[in-house]
Amino acid sequence: YLLLTLVMLVFCLKCAAKWSIPNSEVNLLVIASSALWMAFRYLTAIYEDKAFRIFNRWGSLLILPQILLQGIALWIRIDNYGLTPARYLSVVFAIFMAVVAIGVFFGKRFSGRVVFLIAAAFALAISYGPLNVVDFTVKSQIAKYDEFKARKIAGDKFDEASRSAIMGTWEYIGSYEKSSWRYIPKKNKKLSEEDLKQFEKEWGFKFVNKYNRRHSGRCSSMNKWYS
Repeated sequence: YLLLTLVMLVFCLKCAAKWSIPNSEVNLLVIASSALWMAFRYLTAIYEDKAFRIFNRWGSLLILPQILLQGIALWIRIDNYGLTPARYLSVVFAIFMAVVAIGVFFGKRFSGRVVFLIAAAFALAISYGPLNVVDFTVKSQIAKYDEFKARKIAGDKFDEASRSAIMGTWEYIGSYEKSSWRYIPKKNKKLSEEDLKQFEKEWGFKFVNKYNRRHSGRCSSMNKWYS
């Protein structure tokens, strides 16, 4: 674990020096590092050795720079493409780990029971009510789509990345429908020819499926964006 932490701290310094963050990679690495830290923290809490006591308290400070880096990476991704369930859960996990790390450092009695209660509160918040993972992410995507439409009305020209974001947002919103009190996944998520024609009419470029968007550098069909 200490080796992984050292690698992550060097990685943080490298990102700061280059002022560049690989969004998806850093998120997964920090999640793994944070989860390992919390597991070791509470598995070794029963030991009275000085080394374990030092690790149990000061080890939390090694997590915070990583969480900060994760937060920046997630903010960049969400600002460009809006929230998805995976990004939303990553944000919630980062906030949870930051609370635990700070609590462990300042609170000597920050026990596993307290962590469990905090985790239960977070789980309830993202499962029920206005912050549930489905409704919150769909509303975020709708707000992002409205932002793109406002930019279009203002006469903005969309580059390749923006067009990819527009397609992803439109496709995501179209995969849900509003029930009497919440959003639910559509039973048939396949896009019809009418849907695709409507998209092209509204935006002036053809819709490209998710696979081709992810392989834009190797897929000639991306040229359809500019037709």
